[in-house]
Amino acid sequence: MTLSMDKLPNPKGKKPEDVISRQDLFLESFKSAGSVRSAVNNIGMGRRQIYNWLSDDLYGFREKFELAKHEFREMLQDLAVNRVIEQKVSDNPTLLIALLNAHWPEKYRPQISDIDETAKAAMDEMRKSFKSINNKDNVIDVEVRPEEEVEKLLEDKKGK
Repeated sequence: MTLSMDKLPNPKGKKPEDVISRQDLFLESFKSAGSVRSAVNNIGMGRRQIYNWLSDDLYGFREKFELAKHEFREMLQDLAVNRVIEQKVSDNPTLLIALLNAHWPEKYRPQISDIDETAKAAMDEMRKSFKSINNKDNVIDVEVRPEEEVEKLLEDKKGK
């Protein structure tokens, strides 16, 4: 289905109905294209306009755009299911899997447990501290408050 700005009654109009018509035309193109670049190229519109509509949420465009993205990813899912049903041994589903991972990560991307960055940073600090200990005088007393220990270390540094 080829869409075109020529089919709109007023392609440059500023009236709400003109803008909404252009938004709807873009959204229809996006549902099948899946990217802003392809969708605007299909209808002869500029990308900047789309991003302005999104940032301003003009006439509720942001929610409509999210719905169009959802329709595109459902189309990808339908394609994946059909591909599985009709798949031949020689078919390679890698590209389709990559698209599903990209467009619907919460459903299709493998769940990977992130390393807790706080724990990692604490371990790095401990390693640095242990490396810096070069004699018994630098051993940290756990009974001493951290502020007191810092003051003691600073005094030791000034004295050397």
